[in-house]
Amino acid sequence: MTSNEGAVDVPFHDRRKIRRERILAGQSQAETARRAEISAAHLCNIELGNVASPSPEVLGRIADAIGCTIADFERDTPTRTNVAEVG
Repeated sequence: MTSNEGAVDVPFHDRRKIRRERILAGQSQAETARRAEISAAHLCNIELGNVASPSPEVLGRIADAIGCTIADFERDTPTRTNVAEVG
């Protein structure tokens, strides 16, 4: 079982956080897409905001591919880069 199986919908994901987490993981779009078993074009469209509501399954696979959880993609939550600044 991966860390995101059975995850709930994240309708208010922040596309910028997806990109930020991917970059923090040191992965290219192509590498993350390969690991998440989606096309690089689809990941690019998600990061650009051209996909309004990616499925929870796809968000979970992206999160697993870069080593975080889909909660890290939610709007209005601290990112791993600014948690230290928060507290």
